[in-house]
Amino acid sequence: MVETADNREAWLDSLLLGLLCMLVYIGNATFVNPSGDSVPTSVLPFSLLIHHNFYVGRYIVQPHQPIPYYIHAFRNHFISGSPIGAAITSIPIYAAYLLFGGHPGAVAGASLGKVSAVLISGISVVWLYWVMTRLSVSRLTRLIFTVLYGLGSETMSISSQGLWQHGPAQLWIVAFLFFVTTIYSDDATKKWFYVGAGVAVGMLLLSRPVDLVLIVPFLLLCRQGRIFRSIWITIISFLPFLVLNMVYDYHFFGHILSTGYGSASTEASLFSFPLIPGLMGNLFSPSKGLFVFMPWTLVSFAWLRHLRSKRFTDSVYLPALLSFIPYIILYALFYQWPAGYSYGPRYMSDVLPILTLLGAGYASAYWDVNWTPRKASTFAVLTSFVAAWSIGVQLLGTYVESGGAWNAAARPNTFMSPLWAARGSQPAYYLNTLKALLFQPSPINNPSASFSSLQLLDKPYIFRKGTTPTSFLTNTVYHGTIIAKNTGAAGWSAYPNRAGADVVHFSYTVWGHGKEITQVPSIRTALLHSVQSGQSIKVYFQFLTPSTPGTYTYVFTLVDEGVAWFQGGLDSKNAVISSIRVKG
Repeated sequence: MVETADNREAWLDSLLLGLLCMLVYIGNATFVNPSGDSVPTSVLPFSLLIHHNFYVGRYIVQPHQPIPYYIHAFRNHFISGSPIGAAITSIPIYAAYLLFGGHPGAVAGASLGKVSAVLISGISVVWLYWVMTRLSVSRLTRLIFTVLYGLGSETMSISSQGLWQHGPAQLWIVAFLFFVTTIYSDDATKKWFYVGAGVAVGMLLLSRPVDLVLIVPFLLLCRQGRIFRSIWITIISFLPFLVLNMVYDYHFFGHILSTGYGSASTEASLFSFPLIPGLMGNLFSPSKGLFVFMPWTLVSFAWLRHLRSKRFTDSVYLPALLSFIPYIILYALFYQWPAGYSYGPRYMSDVLPILTLLGAGYASAYWDVNWTPRKASTFAVLTSFVAAWSIGVQLLGTYVESGGAWNAAARPNTFMSPLWAARGSQPAYYLNTLKALLFQPSPINNPSASFSSLQLLDKPYIFRKGTTPTSFLTNTVYHGTIIAKNTGAAGWSAYPNRAGADVVHFSYTVWGHGKEITQVPSIRTALLHSVQSGQSIKVYFQFLTPSTPGTYTYVFTLVDEGVAWFQGGLDSKNAVISSIRVKG
């Protein structure tokens, strides 16, 4: 343990860093749900506090509208498709809002979800600083890695921006690390630390069950007899949460191992992506790679150089390092490893507290303080560059809201190739979007384009090539690819100006019997990057079929938003024409 003076210094450091992070998180003034996944969680606390049940339909289900994917019908009610732990974690914030006369609702829930996420993420920053303090990590190293965790990671761009599962999961992992590192390092540990560890694991189960794979190595590798003799306290403290989770799943989903994502067998079938491409994608993809968005995490794996060191094998760093292995394998195998429509390696958010602990521990233990001035200056430059890169990338994802159009351009749920494109990578798209907001693109006066290699595909998963249907089902979204070449004099901007105009999208119009069918929405698809005169780009798009069977003419073309379609009729100039047969 640190001395009293050091404690005061640590409190000041941690609180100031936590406050700084929370100010940055909330500074973008975005108080809407970042994803459908967070919608039911953002209103569930109202149901728990006011109605004492788990029904969320009263806040988010609209009459005569399809049931959103993120909720499930249960008898005459609707429940969240996501785990309930995030909502439970945020109850104090919602309770304060109601006590001061606030009114429950979907809009209030979205705002409170953001506020809750900011506070939860900020608390995890403060608490993680104290975890490093418990392990006697040097002050400078604690400061550096706390900033990297709080501002140079998905903690900023994902966890703090709405009530995803990730923020509460990180908080409870940090809580577990606090208790377990104290248990590892203190011979006179009080029993309540074991209770705290059990409660943290229990809340992690309720928040994001899959993250239990991160905890198992810590419990299995307890070599010290005094810890092993008291671990039963942790297990007993965890059991009420396990029972609650099992009862909840059985009551609402029909089985103790079923969840809002389906039965255990259904969930297991989702882990079918090829292992090696999944590993490479999670770690090195320009748009979803852990080491691309957060290169500082590479330090966490420097412990591999000391696998035979007793200092490592007898410490908390051994289970911490081992916990990453099943976690990364799990998400490498997941059919949707790019984490859908989100910024960066979202699924890597939960493991960040552990990677921060590993990196800080290694830096404090092995970075030589007696370096020559040349080595020290080189190290300082490299550290500054890595920190600036990590923080800059996260600021883009947090503050450039319109950069989210990249998700439509890359189709991360259904296409693999865009995830490896450096020029059209997610950080590059967000950076260029920022430039377009500052230096507005010009409208295109005389658009000219040619198209080739049109493919219309039924493609349900990212790693499958897809099939070309001979006929299409009614009212169904399909995918396609096409090569578009700029044959005009003016460039095509892939990024919107401040008014959302003068950006070129790929789209289509639908015709039947010589008349345009306006009832079929023209899904817009963003371009991965701007296209100058003479250049070509591959477009990954979606299109919707009409609700009535028949044969239809699709005019696939481009549109300069706020200006004009490249082709507004049935002419093949600046367009490609395709006949599609739709059946019921």
